[in-house]
Amino acid sequence: MKRTAMPTIGWVDVDCTEREGQVAYRDMMISIRRSEIDTWRDDPDGRFKLAVRADGEGRKIAEPVKFYPSL
Repeated sequence: MKRTAMPTIGWVDVDCTEREGQVAYRDMMISIRRSEIDTWRDDPDGRFKLAVRADGEGRKIAEPVKFYPSL
């Protein structure tokens, strides 16, 4: 059985967005909340693990679920 790693995303991957809402990234839309933006402000090089799911029309929707601070 093949395991697929959950993707991660950094603030630069979403052009250091300051706006909440949907952001396009690769082949998916990511839901960014104020809390993720605030976390990135404190640690701009940290990364979030993404939980990816398909919506009813087969599009990929992702949301940040776990933060990995920079070293």
